[in-house]
Amino acid sequence: MPTLLRGLWQHAPYFHDGSAETLEKVVELYNLWFELDLTQEAQAELV
Repeated sequence: MPTLLRGLWQHAPYFHDGSAETLEKVVELYNLWFELDLTQEAQAELV
């Protein structure tokens, strides 16, 4: 089954307005906006 996330890292910037230049920034912003309380290590593992 194909995944929509394959190659995602090659298509920066992210969000409709291009406000996140890296996947690290995307994870950082989601962690903030949705109060996920992810550690730096957990955020790095997602990227």
